Amino acid sequence: MGGLALAPTTALAVVVVVPAGLAAVLLISGSNALVQLEAAPAMRGRALALITVVFLGSTPIGGPIVGAVAEHVGARAGVGLGAAATLVAGVWTLARLRKLERTQPFTTENAVVTGP
Repeated sequence: MGGLALAPTTALAVVVVVPAGLAAVLLISGSNALVQLEAAPAMRGRALALITVVFLGSTPIGGPIVGAVAEHVGARAGVGLGAAATLVAGVWTLARLRKLERTQPFTTENAVVTGP
């Protein structure tokens, strides 16, 4: 996405957007597959619901912000803001995953399950 914000021509933007779209599709399908394969059966639905909230639930918050930036500063700035937010979220996620690797791994025995 960052390359898309920096593309000086429409032709170059078209070339850059193809790998960006491919990466988005791989991220979504890969994360869903990983959750379905690795989550405990009792937690699988909850984990998939959280992924849906992250991917779809953040749009009503970020959409108007990016739209306002694009309207007042320009479309490139809006796309750049989205790219910057994605980079920050990725770095934060990587740091959290590395921290989790050092703690006790999740098992169904140490899970807290509420409800029936």
